[in-house]
Amino acid sequence: MKNQTKVQFYSINDISDILNVDYRTIAKKVTSGEIPHYKFGHKTIRVKVEDFNKWLENAHVAKNTVG
Repeated sequence: MKNQTKVQFYSINDISDILNVDYRTIAKKVTSGEIPHYKFGHKTIRVKVEDFNKWLENAHVAKNTVG
């Protein structure tokens, strides 16, 4: 068997807990496409850890920046 790297995912609940933000707020950002995600089946949505980290880094607001 080849040496394979496993892809790690977060659920919407995971992200909600990590950021201490309401589940519905994260769900809206995911379903609007603001946070990249994958759908597995009808209800299962997952966000790759790398994609979440990139999104979080881009969401950083520099000091003295308004908006």
